[in-house]
Amino acid sequence: MGRLCVYFSVALIGLYWLDLVLKREIEEVAMFISGFVGLVFIVTPAGVCIWHAVKHANWVRWAKERGWGEKD
Repeated sequence: MGRLCVYFSVALIGLYWLDLVLKREIEEVAMFISGFVGLVFIVTPAGVCIWHAVKHANWVRWAKERGWGEKD
């Protein structure tokens, strides 16, 4: 979980700098590109986290059905 906090922090700082660089160029194109890049850098790891949580929940259910359990 700590890695994700670092990733999101770095991604947001990178998006900020990208936005500053692109604002010196054409305004509308810069807003579109920074929005798209922001979606990619923020939504992709969030999707991976959700996918991992669903897979883990499925495993826990499967393990409990067979008498296994998670360690505390």
